[in-house]
Order: sequence, then C-alpha cells, then structure tokens
Amino acid sequence: MYGRKARLPIDLKTSTDSAIDPMHPQDDVSPAILRTLIEIHDKLRSTVSSNIHSAQEHQKRCFDRRHNSKNCVTAGSTVYVKNHRRIHRMGSKMEPRWIGPFKVVESLTKGRVKLMNINTGTTLSNTYHASNLKFHKHADASPPFQPPPVMITFTLPMNAQITRHCKDH
Repeated sequence: MYGRKARLPIDLKTSTDSAIDPMHPQDDVSPAILRTLIEIHDKLRSTVSSNIHSAQEHQKRCFDRRHNSKNCVTAGSTVYVKNHRRIHRMGSKMEPRWIGPFKVVESLTKGRVKLMNINTGTTLSNTYHASNLKFHKHADASPPFQPPPVMITFTLPMNAQITRHCKDH
C-alpha cells in the first residue's frame, strides 16, 4: 500500500498448507494443473493490484478535495462568510445566506483564513475555511442590495362606512 508492492495471501507460504501454494507444488501435481493454477494466480494478482491502485487514487482525490482550497484567498481580499445558522435552522430561515463584508487579515495553512469585520474594524477570533467564503465583486462597492420595506396604504371612498360587528357575551 502507498508505494509498496502488494502482498497477497496467496503469495504467502505457510508450513501447514504447502499443497495449495502454486509456487511450490508437490511432486504429484500434473503440469497442466500447475499451469492453470499459475495463470489464475497471475490474473488474480493483476486484478487485485489494479483494484488497490484505483482505491489509492480515489483516497488521494478525496484527501486533496478536503485539504486543498480551490480558492486562492490572499490577504486584503474582501469576502462574505456563509451563514451556518441559517443552514442548520438555528435562526430564521429568512436570514441572509452570506454575512459580511469581511477583509482577509491573514491566510493560514490548509485554506484557513483570519478575518476582520470591515464595519467595526475588529478581528474575528475564529478562523474560516475558504470553501465557506464568497468573494466580494468590487472592493469599493456597497453590500448586496436589500429592498426597502414595503408600506401598503389605501384610502376609502368618502361615503364608505366602517362597521364593526361585536357579539355580546
């Protein structure tokens, strides 16, 4: 595993079961059976080796996906942080998806960054992974547009009467 040659159980010679070992046959085994056993052994060996190789490649891809950042986050970038309270329903579902803006103070190892709140100027104590960040489009632009609250007004015609029906208890 990981650069070493694969050792299969069929390759190991045991002292109790030497009749099964195709590399060291008994005298009473015919050459045809021996050739068949060796062919089967070679096919199994190549199949197992290719399976081990593909499994190792898959493990490496998964490891790299978790540990290498896709984004190149540099110090001074303006970013938004994903709102995990909204995702895990620890807050209202109407909260914004992204919180910010923040400025990257320091880029740490494995895609982690240290952030500073632009509005207050305080550095956050937590570190955040680059996969949970979204780059700000323009550094001098304002935060995302939020529409003003809507006020609904209506007027009644001059001769309309408002009546209230109450039941006596």
